[in-house]
Amino acid sequence: MPDTPDTPVRTPAMARHRVPVPGPFDIALVALLGAFYAAVLVTSDVPHVNLSFAIPWCVITLVPLLWRSQAPIICLVLVLVLLWIALAVLGAEVLSEAAQFVWIGPLVALGATAARRPLRASLLSLLIGFVSLAAFVLVVWPESAEWDIFLSAVACGFAWGFGLLARRHHERIGELRDRQERDRDAVQLERSKIAFDLNEIIRSAVNRMRDETAEARRAIKHDRDRAIIALSAIEATGIEVMHELRRLLHVLHDDPNLVPREPADHSRDRAGTTRSLLAVSRSDVWIAVGAIAASVFFTLLALEGTAAMLASMYFVVAFSVLVWRHRFPVLVFVAVIVGHAIGVVLFHDSDFVWDSFTAYVPVLVALAAVAADTKLWVSLPIFLVAWLYLAVPSLEYPDLLRENLSAHALVAITVWVSAFLAGRRARQIAQLEADEVTASKAVELERTRLAYELHDVVGHAVTVMVLQAAGAARIMERDPARAEDALPAIEAAGVEAAQELERFISLLGDGEGSLINPQSGRRLGLADLEDLVERVRPTVGRIEVQLTGVPRRLESSVDWAAYCVLREALANAVKHAGSEVQVDISISWADELVLLRVASNHGVGARLPSSDLSGGYGLVSLRERVQVAGGELHWSEDDGVFTVDARFPLTSDAMAR
Repeated sequence: MPDTPDTPVRTPAMARHRVPVPGPFDIALVALLGAFYAAVLVTSDVPHVNLSFAIPWCVITLVPLLWRSQAPIICLVLVLVLLWIALAVLGAEVLSEAAQFVWIGPLVALGATAARRPLRASLLSLLIGFVSLAAFVLVVWPESAEWDIFLSAVACGFAWGFGLLARRHHERIGELRDRQERDRDAVQLERSKIAFDLNEIIRSAVNRMRDETAEARRAIKHDRDRAIIALSAIEATGIEVMHELRRLLHVLHDDPNLVPREPADHSRDRAGTTRSLLAVSRSDVWIAVGAIAASVFFTLLALEGTAAMLASMYFVVAFSVLVWRHRFPVLVFVAVIVGHAIGVVLFHDSDFVWDSFTAYVPVLVALAAVAADTKLWVSLPIFLVAWLYLAVPSLEYPDLLRENLSAHALVAITVWVSAFLAGRRARQIAQLEADEVTASKAVELERTRLAYELHDVVGHAVTVMVLQAAGAARIMERDPARAEDALPAIEAAGVEAAQELERFISLLGDGEGSLINPQSGRRLGLADLEDLVERVRPTVGRIEVQLTGVPRRLESSVDWAAYCVLREALANAVKHAGSEVQVDISISWADELVLLRVASNHGVGARLPSSDLSGGYGLVSLRERVQVAGGELHWSEDDGVFTVDARFPLTSDAMAR
């Protein structure tokens, strides 16, 4: 029987408890570590007869790492248990040849636990891991237990610390991605709201204006009073539409969902030297203090009396450069090495092992900064330098030279790899933060663009309808023929407003498209000047166009911006100068530039309520659009003549100049 909506879908018990499939990265990691274990054992002194038994057992200890992402604590416990079983089966003599390298499995599991589990659980895992590895060292290498316990503590500490850093990075990455998703949803929701308002409020108002125009046209022959009422209704409705447009423009301009955030303060930007020295984070300071404290601790253990105090104060000063390790990673690493070498020369007391202890944590902290903040080809040689420098004291113990070199290599590799991965995540976070700033700026530009289009495509057409309706109503009694001539222009403007409104709503829906000439199918430009002039001509006293030079083809963005200049200048002339204004348009084509001028001579006609028709996105905002297209826009007023001048480049080369 098929399931109905009320019938719960039963999941088989086997499916509910199915073991998760390991990821490809986990499989590759286990395979790589297994090959590494095998290579170490093959090149060691383990008898060949035991290799076929030792290699599989060492590789088996790595198998739980396949599920380190899904169950890190269980993974750590299983790795440690299998490590002790391998010790019991193989014996200390066989496993001692690769004892340091089999730490890698527990260290990886410890880092995964710190990265994916709460702090209390990761602290407990740190304690379990360190105690288990320390006990393992006591069994395998009792003769150098002190040294190897120290190394295991350092390795566990770095693995746990880098795991915590990874946790912090992953949380930050998830937060940034969620925020960007919310921002995209907020912007889309706002676009939908604006489209709804345009569709429900302004479209119906435009349609009412068109209906009133048709009514005025029908009544003008036999009932002039009724025609005047209809024309007055067009004017009132148009002013209402402009108020709604103004409200939507303010929504676009002031909505908090669309306000871009301040750029993130990236901690690793390369500012001036003074700013770089002062701009250190709290974590940089605390980690440097911890490294210095470790160095001072081992100095006090290695030396006595005045020498211990002097050496401690020297290392505090020498290693204080660690505070700036993320600003100048290579320089700080060199300073730490040189500073410690000078300290050894000044305060050496015949025990090179203790000398190595005093350098261990500061050198590894500096190495981590290099691995995180520099290119791979830079950090690899520095990794070798750090390993060799820390391993120099091992020369005093030739019988254990191989074991000591491998132990130092293990710790250095752990730090280098962990820091390299942490650096990748930090750069990913920085990129996401930069993308967030870029997206916010894009939202700002999109909001401004929508405001421009809303002002231009709908506001202009509605303004023409209002002005012509008001003018026709005023001259109806004394010049009915001229009033009747204005009605077709009002109807045409209404059709244009409806068409442009439809395109604008579509533009809000898909975010693409441009304003095009419905007849030619191309974007509006200077070629459409004649249509623009004819639509405006009934509302002005006189309008003339003068062309100079040979017209040239303009880039689409430049052509559109030039058209907007002419349209805005004509709209302002009609709104602010009255119905008797005289307008002169001049277009001059030069070798590399096209020059536009619109001069409006204020007439003596009645002034219309221009403040009610203003959308707030006029010449000031138009200047931004002109500048984006590579042009310039200026305006001035002298003796009653208001002049708008614009110049645009004809080519990309001219625009660049």
